[in-house]
Amino acid sequence: MNSLSLPISHPAFENLKKNTLLLHLFAAVIIFANAIHEYKVHDTGQVYFWGQVIIGTDIFLLALFGKRFLTDTPRYNLVFRFIETAIFTSFAWMYVLQLHTIMAIVMFGITGGYAYLFYCEKKSLKQEQLSFHHIGVEIPDLPNNHLLSWYHINGVKAEHDSITINVSGQKNIRFWLKKNLHLEELEQIHEFCRHYLKS
Repeated sequence: MNSLSLPISHPAFENLKKNTLLLHLFAAVIIFANAIHEYKVHDTGQVYFWGQVIIGTDIFLLALFGKRFLTDTPRYNLVFRFIETAIFTSFAWMYVLQLHTIMAIVMFGITGGYAYLFYCEKKSLKQEQLSFHHIGVEIPDLPNNHLLSWYHINGVKAEHDSITINVSGQKNIRFWLKKNLHLEELEQIHEFCRHYLKS
């Protein structure tokens, strides 16, 4: 009996995709604010100012007019998340060099947040699946997947469009499938249950 992996719609990953627009808009606003601040307070020059304005505008327009594009093609979303992380890293180091400790800490915090989002979005491309193994059921989650041992599983209810797992001491966990189960997959799930959920 081989392992079985099924593509699912996981709430944590779906929420991350839905919030893509807000995260890009937030990044654009921070970039605009930093450009204005640096130009007015530190007079960093036209090239630096306009460079930030162009990048901020690009991200802002993409977020407003390319929402569907970003959710339908998450790989491009990763490119922009990487750019945002790189920009915030440069801001943080700039503030370190200017000895602005508080702003440097804030920017490093934002950098860490966007780097974490990049990690989560990259993971969601590969890991949004429920996997049945001989040692248990692997559930995708952020930041790490969870493995439910068969010992802690009371039952598995497989339907054509969803799978519900009854876990000892917890509420039932339900996952919606991205595609309906085939008869072979359904039989394989039943085989796992017959083998490992013997009372």
